[in-house]
Amino acid sequence: LKYESIYFLQFDMYCTNRADIHRIYILFSCKFRNVGNVILCLFFRYYAHDNSGKSATMNTADTFAQLLAAAAAGVEDPVRRRVLEQMLYHLGRWVYLIDAADDLQKDAVSGNYNPVALRYGLRDGKWDEESRRAFARTLDHSIHMIATAFELWDFGVWRPLLESTVYTGLFAVGRAVLEGTFHKMPSREQRKKHKKAEETT
Repeated sequence: LKYESIYFLQFDMYCTNRADIHRIYILFSCKFRNVGNVILCLFFRYYAHDNSGKSATMNTADTFAQLLAAAAAGVEDPVRRRVLEQMLYHLGRWVYLIDAADDLQKDAVSGNYNPVALRYGLRDGKWDEESRRAFARTLDHSIHMIATAFELWDFGVWRPLLESTVYTGLFAVGRAVLEGTFHKMPSREQRKKHKKAEETT
């Protein structure tokens, strides 16, 4: 599964568009049978729930998380498969929630549906201190679950990169989104230029 495909799935879960989700099921079931079956099951489960109330955030976050976890279904080793399922599930949950949080102000202006705003009763896309702390706790929970699973498998040469992402990167992004500074962060190219300039001085 490519990142673009996963993001497209997230987009459709986010917009709650039945026709598009059905089309995605047809597409993925042809190439990825296990993922297609999961999408079909979650399609019915998703629309069996009330996704208009405060439970909507966790329902849709869980649905997207399970879609991402399904990418590990083809792994033969049962321990490795379980580790990856756990990591991908909570990564998917974290991505869904942080993406919605990042869109709070934009969705408040446009009037678009935002599950985080709905769940925490936010107005004008602005956090109150209690809601901010509660949301940070649920983000941290998923990162801690990713880290717990991560330590159960030897990822070899990929460990340093994954370790940096799990223990530093995700927390940094979450903090930046909650503080409203995420889009003010320098791009990768800008950071490279800055680093190169430091090395030459």
